[in-house]
Amino acid sequence: EDQADFLAAVQESLRTCSIFEREHRVIRVDGTPGWIVSRAVPRLDAEGRIVEWFGAGRDVTAEKQAADRLRESE
Repeated sequence: EDQADFLAAVQESLRTCSIFEREHRVIRVDGTPGWIVSRAVPRLDAEGRIVEWFGAGRDVTAEKQAADRLRESE
């Protein structure tokens, strides 16, 4: 469901040569749904074109689930 919005955010980062950061849903290796925060910083050449990205992702599934449980208990 999130794929179109995710790809639009990637395209915007490519267009503007800007940092990409997004929290998004994923299917984890074990087949269960999860949440990831992805962040990538472009490295630009002398003309301002992207030559590569430095990035990382962090699994925030446990934090999202804890927040959901807290919200439900209130």
